[in-house]
Amino acid sequence: MLKRLRRFILTLLALVAVAILVPLAYIEGTCQPTSQAAPAATAASALPPITEKGYRRPLDNTYFTFPEWYIVYSFEDFGRFLDHSTESQFGYLRHILGFWRSFCTINRAMPAATESRFDVKLMIYVIGISYSTEYAIKGFYENTVGRLFEWIRGDHLTPQDEYARTVLQDYAAFLYTVPWFKYPFRDKLDGLEAISAPTPSNWRTRERDFALGTEYFIKIGYARAIQAALDASDDDEPRDIMFVVQTLPPETLAAEPRITPIRNLSPDWQLVQAPRYKALTEILSKLLDGGHGLAEIAGNHDILITVIAPKDAVLDVSDTTELFSLDLDAKPGFRRAGLKARIDRLIEIKRGLTAKGVSLEHFYDY
Repeated sequence: MLKRLRRFILTLLALVAVAILVPLAYIEGTCQPTSQAAPAATAASALPPITEKGYRRPLDNTYFTFPEWYIVYSFEDFGRFLDHSTESQFGYLRHILGFWRSFCTINRAMPAATESRFDVKLMIYVIGISYSTEYAIKGFYENTVGRLFEWIRGDHLTPQDEYARTVLQDYAAFLYTVPWFKYPFRDKLDGLEAISAPTPSNWRTRERDFALGTEYFIKIGYARAIQAALDASDDDEPRDIMFVVQTLPPETLAAEPRITPIRNLSPDWQLVQAPRYKALTEILSKLLDGGHGLAEIAGNHDILITVIAPKDAVLDVSDTTELFSLDLDAKPGFRRAGLKARIDRLIEIKRGLTAKGVSLEHFYDY
Protein backbone atom coordinates (compact mmCIF):
# COMPACT_ATOMS: atom_id res chain seq x y z
CA MET A 1 0.00 0.00 0.00
CA LEU A 2 2.79 2.41 0.95
CA LYS A 3 4.64 1.51 -2.26
CA ARG A 4 1.62 2.36 -4.37
CA LEU A 5 1.08 5.63 -2.51
CA ARG A 6 4.76 6.55 -2.94
CA ARG A 7 4.56 5.70 -6.65
CA PHE A 8 1.43 7.80 -7.05
CA ILE A 9 3.02 10.80 -5.29
CA LEU A 10 6.20 10.53 -7.38
CA THR A 11 4.14 10.30 -10.57
CA LEU A 12 2.12 13.33 -9.55
CA LEU A 13 5.28 15.30 -8.75
CA ALA A 14 6.77 14.30 -12.10
CA LEU A 15 3.67 15.51 -13.93
CA VAL A 16 3.78 18.81 -12.03
CA ALA A 17 7.47 19.21 -12.91
CA VAL A 18 6.75 18.54 -16.60
CA ALA A 19 3.84 21.02 -16.54
CA ILE A 20 6.23 23.67 -15.22
CA LEU A 21 9.38 22.85 -17.18
CA VAL A 22 7.86 22.36 -20.65
CA PRO A 23 6.41 25.89 -21.05
CA LEU A 24 9.47 27.36 -19.34
CA ALA A 25 11.82 25.58 -21.78
CA TYR A 26 9.58 26.51 -24.73
CA ILE A 27 9.48 30.23 -23.94
CA GLU A 28 13.03 30.67 -22.68
CA GLY A 29 14.59 28.29 -25.19
CA THR A 30 12.85 29.17 -28.46
CA CYS A 31 11.01 32.45 -27.97
CA GLN A 32 13.75 34.95 -27.22
CA PRO A 33 13.77 38.43 -28.81
CA THR A 34 15.29 38.39 -32.27
CA SER A 35 17.52 40.85 -34.06
CA GLN A 36 14.55 41.57 -36.33
CA ALA A 37 12.43 42.84 -33.42
CA ALA A 38 11.37 46.38 -34.28
CA PRO A 39 12.98 49.06 -32.08
CA ALA A 40 10.79 51.24 -29.91
CA ALA A 41 9.44 54.38 -31.54
CA THR A 42 10.94 57.73 -30.62
CA ALA A 43 9.11 60.91 -29.66
CA ALA A 44 7.66 62.87 -32.59
CA SER A 45 6.85 66.00 -30.53
CA ALA A 46 9.28 67.95 -28.36
CA LEU A 47 7.88 68.07 -24.83
CA PRO A 48 9.25 69.63 -21.66
CA PRO A 49 10.55 67.18 -19.02
CA ILE A 50 7.79 65.27 -17.21
CA THR A 51 8.93 64.55 -13.67
CA GLU A 52 5.64 63.63 -11.98
CA LYS A 53 6.06 60.67 -9.63
CA GLY A 54 4.82 57.44 -11.17
CA TYR A 55 4.57 58.85 -14.69
CA ARG A 56 7.07 56.61 -16.48
CA ARG A 57 6.33 52.90 -16.71
CA PRO A 58 8.30 50.16 -18.51
CA LEU A 59 7.50 49.65 -22.19
CA ASP A 60 7.51 45.86 -21.87
CA ASN A 61 4.40 46.05 -19.65
CA THR A 62 2.18 46.77 -22.65
CA TYR A 63 3.27 43.48 -24.27
CA PHE A 64 3.32 41.31 -21.18
CA THR A 65 -0.15 42.49 -20.15
CA PHE A 66 -1.72 40.55 -23.02
CA PRO A 67 -1.31 37.01 -21.60
CA GLU A 68 -3.41 38.06 -18.58
CA TRP A 69 -6.10 39.42 -20.87
CA TYR A 70 -5.91 36.32 -23.05
CA ILE A 71 -7.36 34.36 -20.13
CA VAL A 72 -10.18 36.89 -19.76
CA TYR A 73 -10.97 36.58 -23.48
CA SER A 74 -10.78 32.79 -23.28
CA PHE A 75 -13.44 32.61 -20.57
CA GLU A 76 -15.54 35.13 -22.47
CA ASP A 77 -15.20 33.04 -25.64
CA PHE A 78 -16.15 29.92 -23.67
CA GLY A 79 -19.28 31.59 -22.26
CA ARG A 80 -20.44 32.76 -25.68
CA PHE A 81 -19.63 29.36 -27.17
CA LEU A 82 -22.12 27.75 -24.79
CA ASP A 83 -24.91 29.85 -26.33
CA HIS A 84 -24.86 27.47 -29.30
CA SER A 85 -22.84 24.42 -28.26
CA THR A 86 -21.75 22.28 -25.31
CA GLU A 87 -18.78 22.01 -22.97
CA SER A 88 -17.47 18.86 -24.66
CA GLN A 89 -17.14 20.67 -28.01
CA PHE A 90 -15.03 23.58 -26.75
CA GLY A 91 -11.41 23.80 -27.90
CA TYR A 92 -9.64 23.53 -24.53
CA LEU A 93 -6.31 22.41 -26.01
CA ARG A 94 -6.45 25.09 -28.71
CA HIS A 95 -6.92 27.78 -26.06
CA ILE A 96 -4.05 26.42 -23.96
CA LEU A 97 -1.74 26.41 -26.96
CA GLY A 98 -3.00 29.86 -27.94
CA PHE A 99 -1.91 31.26 -24.58
CA TRP A 100 1.65 29.97 -24.87
CA ARG A 101 1.97 30.81 -28.57
CA SER A 102 0.86 34.40 -27.97
CA PHE A 103 3.29 34.66 -25.03
CA CYS A 104 6.05 33.28 -27.27
CA THR A 105 5.26 35.69 -30.11
CA ILE A 106 5.19 38.68 -27.77
CA ASN A 107 8.48 37.64 -26.16
CA ARG A 108 10.11 37.40 -29.59
CA ALA A 109 8.74 40.79 -30.66
CA MET A 110 10.12 42.67 -27.67
CA PRO A 111 12.07 45.68 -28.94
CA ALA A 112 15.80 45.18 -28.49
CA ALA A 113 16.10 48.29 -26.31
CA THR A 114 13.73 46.95 -23.63
CA GLU A 115 14.73 44.64 -20.82
CA SER A 116 12.52 41.65 -20.14
CA ARG A 117 11.92 41.54 -16.38
CA PHE A 118 11.95 38.28 -14.47
CA ASP A 119 9.26 39.33 -11.96
CA VAL A 120 6.72 40.08 -14.72
CA LYS A 121 7.45 36.90 -16.65
CA LEU A 122 7.32 34.80 -13.49
CA MET A 123 3.78 36.05 -12.85
CA ILE A 124 2.80 35.11 -16.43
CA TYR A 125 4.24 31.62 -15.97
CA VAL A 126 2.25 31.16 -12.74
CA ILE A 127 -1.08 32.26 -14.19
CA GLY A 128 -0.39 30.44 -17.47
CA ILE A 129 0.34 27.13 -15.75
CA SER A 130 -2.73 27.55 -13.52
CA TYR A 131 -4.93 28.36 -16.52
CA SER A 132 -3.50 25.49 -18.58
CA THR A 133 -3.99 23.03 -15.72
CA GLU A 134 -7.60 24.13 -15.22
CA TYR A 135 -8.42 23.80 -18.93
CA ALA A 136 -6.56 20.47 -19.25
CA ILE A 137 -8.51 18.93 -16.36
CA LYS A 138 -11.78 20.43 -17.53
CA GLY A 139 -11.17 19.38 -21.13
CA PHE A 140 -10.35 15.78 -20.14
CA TYR A 141 -13.41 15.54 -17.89
CA GLU A 142 -15.86 17.14 -20.33
CA ASN A 143 -14.68 14.96 -23.20
CA THR A 144 -15.08 11.75 -21.19
CA VAL A 145 -17.52 11.79 -18.26
CA GLY A 146 -19.17 15.05 -19.31
CA ARG A 147 -19.71 13.88 -22.89
CA LEU A 148 -21.32 10.65 -21.67
CA PHE A 149 -23.82 12.51 -19.52
CA GLU A 150 -24.48 15.01 -22.32
CA TRP A 151 -25.48 12.02 -24.47
CA ILE A 152 -27.71 10.65 -21.69
CA ARG A 153 -29.33 14.08 -21.31
CA GLY A 154 -30.05 14.63 -24.99
CA ASP A 155 -30.68 18.02 -26.58
CA HIS A 156 -32.59 19.62 -23.71
CA LEU A 157 -30.43 21.50 -21.19
CA THR A 158 -30.86 20.94 -17.47
CA PRO A 159 -31.23 23.93 -15.11
CA GLN A 160 -27.65 23.22 -14.02
CA ASP A 161 -26.44 23.51 -17.63
CA GLU A 162 -28.16 26.87 -17.94
CA TYR A 163 -26.77 27.98 -14.59
CA ALA A 164 -23.21 27.03 -15.58
CA ARG A 165 -23.47 29.08 -18.78
CA THR A 166 -24.85 32.11 -16.91
CA VAL A 167 -22.11 31.94 -14.27
CA LEU A 168 -19.38 31.60 -16.89
CA GLN A 169 -20.63 34.61 -18.85
CA ASP A 170 -20.96 36.64 -15.65
CA TYR A 171 -17.44 35.57 -14.61
CA ALA A 172 -15.98 36.70 -17.95
CA ALA A 173 -17.65 40.12 -17.65
CA PHE A 174 -16.41 40.40 -14.04
CA LEU A 175 -12.81 39.80 -15.12
CA TYR A 176 -12.78 42.93 -17.27
CA THR A 177 -12.58 45.13 -14.20
CA VAL A 178 -11.85 42.99 -11.11
CA PRO A 179 -9.24 40.23 -10.43
CA TRP A 180 -10.62 36.68 -10.70
CA PHE A 181 -9.96 35.78 -7.05
CA LYS A 182 -12.51 38.40 -5.93
CA TYR A 183 -15.34 36.65 -7.80
CA PRO A 184 -18.10 35.40 -5.40
CA PHE A 185 -17.62 31.67 -5.99
CA ARG A 186 -19.20 30.94 -2.59
CA ASP A 187 -22.42 32.63 -3.70
CA LYS A 188 -22.35 30.71 -6.99
CA LEU A 189 -21.91 27.41 -5.16
CA ASP A 190 -24.86 28.28 -2.91
CA GLY A 191 -26.90 29.18 -6.00
CA LEU A 192 -26.08 25.85 -7.62
CA GLU A 193 -27.15 23.94 -4.53
CA ALA A 194 -30.41 25.93 -4.35
CA ILE A 195 -31.63 24.96 -7.84
CA SER A 196 -34.91 23.10 -7.55
CA ALA A 197 -36.41 23.51 -11.04
CA PRO A 198 -37.58 20.39 -12.93
CA THR A 199 -34.91 18.71 -15.01
CA PRO A 200 -35.09 16.72 -18.27
CA SER A 201 -32.33 14.41 -16.98
CA ASN A 202 -31.76 13.47 -13.36
CA TRP A 203 -28.47 11.78 -14.30
CA ARG A 204 -27.11 14.92 -15.98
CA THR A 205 -28.30 17.06 -13.06
CA ARG A 206 -26.42 14.91 -10.56
CA GLU A 207 -23.31 14.92 -12.73
CA ARG A 208 -23.41 18.73 -13.15
CA ASP A 209 -23.97 19.20 -9.42
CA PHE A 210 -20.79 17.18 -8.82
CA ALA A 211 -18.66 18.76 -11.58
CA LEU A 212 -19.66 22.38 -11.03
CA GLY A 213 -19.77 22.04 -7.25
CA THR A 214 -16.24 20.64 -7.21
CA GLU A 215 -14.98 23.40 -9.53
CA TYR A 216 -16.53 26.22 -7.48
CA PHE A 217 -15.35 24.70 -4.20
CA ILE A 218 -11.74 24.42 -5.39
CA LYS A 219 -11.79 28.00 -6.69
CA ILE A 220 -13.11 29.26 -3.34
CA GLY A 221 -10.04 27.84 -1.60
CA TYR A 222 -7.60 28.92 -4.33
CA ALA A 223 -8.99 32.46 -4.35
CA ARG A 224 -8.64 32.73 -0.58
CA ALA A 225 -5.02 31.61 -0.80
CA ILE A 226 -4.24 34.19 -3.48
CA GLN A 227 -5.93 36.97 -1.51
CA ALA A 228 -4.05 36.00 1.65
CA ALA A 229 -0.74 36.09 -0.24
CA LEU A 230 -1.55 39.55 -1.62
CA ASP A 231 -2.60 40.82 1.80
CA ALA A 232 0.79 39.74 3.14
CA SER A 233 2.66 41.60 0.39
CA ASP A 234 2.93 45.22 -0.64
CA ASP A 235 0.44 45.63 -3.52
CA ASP A 236 1.41 49.09 -4.74
CA GLU A 237 0.33 48.65 -8.36
CA PRO A 238 -1.06 52.03 -9.52
CA ARG A 239 -4.74 52.13 -10.47
CA ASP A 240 -4.33 55.21 -12.70
CA ILE A 241 -2.03 56.14 -15.56
CA MET A 242 -0.82 59.47 -16.97
CA PHE A 243 -0.55 60.38 -20.64
CA VAL A 244 0.06 63.38 -22.88
CA VAL A 245 -2.86 64.49 -25.04
CA GLN A 246 -3.58 67.53 -27.19
CA THR A 247 -4.96 70.21 -24.88
CA LEU A 248 -8.57 69.28 -24.16
CA PRO A 249 -11.35 71.89 -24.24
CA PRO A 250 -13.46 72.31 -21.08
CA GLU A 251 -16.49 70.63 -22.67
CA THR A 252 -14.48 67.46 -23.40
CA LEU A 253 -13.25 67.28 -19.81
CA ALA A 254 -16.76 67.91 -18.52
CA ALA A 255 -18.10 65.06 -20.68
CA GLU A 256 -15.45 62.62 -19.38
CA PRO A 257 -15.05 63.05 -15.59
CA ARG A 258 -12.64 60.09 -15.44
CA ILE A 259 -9.93 62.30 -16.97
CA THR A 260 -8.04 64.42 -14.42
CA PRO A 261 -5.89 67.29 -15.81
CA ILE A 262 -2.43 67.38 -14.22
CA ARG A 263 -0.83 70.39 -15.94
CA ASN A 264 -0.33 72.06 -19.31
CA LEU A 265 3.00 71.16 -20.88
CA SER A 266 2.69 73.70 -23.72
CA PRO A 267 -0.10 75.52 -25.53
CA ASP A 268 -0.68 72.32 -27.54
CA TRP A 269 -0.10 69.50 -25.06
CA GLN A 270 -1.54 68.58 -21.68
CA LEU A 271 -0.63 65.97 -19.09
CA VAL A 272 -3.69 64.12 -17.76
CA GLN A 273 -4.46 61.11 -15.61
CA ALA A 274 -7.12 58.42 -16.08
CA PRO A 275 -8.04 54.97 -14.74
CA ARG A 276 -6.28 51.94 -16.20
CA TYR A 277 -7.54 48.68 -17.73
CA LYS A 278 -10.94 48.63 -19.47
CA ALA A 279 -11.71 52.26 -18.56
CA LEU A 280 -8.58 53.46 -20.35
CA THR A 281 -9.65 51.76 -23.58
CA GLU A 282 -13.04 53.49 -23.38
CA ILE A 283 -11.45 56.88 -22.67
CA LEU A 284 -8.78 56.68 -25.38
CA SER A 285 -11.31 55.51 -27.97
CA LYS A 286 -13.52 58.53 -27.24
CA LEU A 287 -10.58 60.92 -27.44
CA LEU A 288 -9.37 59.50 -30.75
CA ASP A 289 -12.86 59.53 -32.25
CA GLY A 290 -13.09 63.19 -31.22
CA GLY A 291 -9.84 64.00 -33.03
CA HIS A 292 -7.74 64.47 -29.89
CA GLY A 293 -4.26 63.09 -30.61
CA LEU A 294 -1.81 61.65 -28.08
CA ALA A 295 1.94 62.16 -27.86
CA GLU A 296 2.87 59.45 -25.35
CA ILE A 297 1.47 57.28 -22.58
CA ALA A 298 3.46 56.80 -19.36
CA GLY A 299 6.57 57.98 -21.20
CA ASN A 300 6.19 55.43 -24.02
CA HIS A 301 5.62 55.91 -27.75
CA ASP A 302 4.44 52.40 -28.70
CA ILE A 303 1.45 50.47 -27.36
CA LEU A 304 0.00 47.03 -27.94
CA ILE A 305 -3.59 46.98 -29.19
CA THR A 306 -5.89 44.12 -30.17
CA VAL A 307 -8.50 44.23 -32.90
CA ILE A 308 -11.34 41.96 -33.98
CA ALA A 309 -11.05 41.34 -37.71
CA PRO A 310 -12.43 39.01 -40.37
CA LYS A 311 -10.06 36.09 -40.91
CA ASP A 312 -9.18 37.24 -44.42
CA ALA A 313 -8.66 40.92 -43.50
CA VAL A 314 -5.20 42.21 -44.35
CA LEU A 315 -4.06 44.51 -41.54
CA ASP A 316 -1.55 46.55 -43.52
CA VAL A 317 -2.20 49.79 -41.63
CA SER A 318 0.67 52.29 -41.53
CA ASP A 319 2.60 52.62 -38.25
CA THR A 320 1.47 49.21 -36.99
CA THR A 321 3.05 45.76 -36.90
CA GLU A 322 0.93 42.62 -36.54
CA LEU A 323 2.40 40.41 -33.81
CA PHE A 324 -0.09 37.56 -33.47
CA SER A 325 -3.50 36.30 -34.60
CA LEU A 326 -5.94 33.99 -32.76
CA ASP A 327 -9.18 32.53 -34.11
CA LEU A 328 -12.39 33.15 -32.14
CA ASP A 329 -14.40 30.05 -31.21
CA ALA A 330 -17.51 32.07 -30.41
CA LYS A 331 -17.33 34.10 -33.63
CA PRO A 332 -16.46 31.83 -36.56
CA GLY A 333 -14.78 33.63 -39.44
CA PHE A 334 -13.18 36.25 -37.17
CA ARG A 335 -9.85 36.54 -35.39
CA ARG A 336 -8.24 38.58 -32.62
CA ALA A 337 -5.03 40.21 -33.85
CA GLY A 338 -2.38 41.96 -31.75
CA LEU A 339 -0.75 45.03 -33.26
CA LYS A 340 2.14 47.15 -32.09
CA ALA A 341 1.04 50.74 -32.78
CA ARG A 342 2.66 54.18 -32.64
CA ILE A 343 0.87 56.27 -30.03
CA ASP A 344 1.27 59.56 -31.88
CA ARG A 345 -0.44 58.01 -34.94
CA LEU A 346 -3.40 56.40 -33.19
CA ILE A 347 -6.03 58.68 -34.79
CA GLU A 348 -4.93 57.63 -38.27
CA ILE A 349 -4.48 54.00 -37.19
CA LYS A 350 -8.00 53.78 -35.77
CA ARG A 351 -9.45 55.34 -38.91
CA GLY A 352 -7.49 52.92 -41.10
CA LEU A 353 -8.74 49.93 -39.13
CA THR A 354 -12.34 51.14 -39.28
CA ALA A 355 -12.07 51.55 -43.07
CA LYS A 356 -11.13 47.86 -43.28
CA GLY A 357 -14.14 46.78 -41.21
CA VAL A 358 -11.94 46.06 -38.21
CA SER A 359 -12.88 47.07 -34.66
CA LEU A 360 -10.30 48.18 -32.10
CA GLU A 361 -10.81 46.02 -29.02
CA HIS A 362 -8.34 47.05 -26.32
CA PHE A 363 -5.35 49.24 -25.44
CA TYR A 364 -2.86 47.37 -23.23
CA ASP A 365 -1.50 49.86 -20.75
CA TYR A 366 1.69 49.70 -18.75
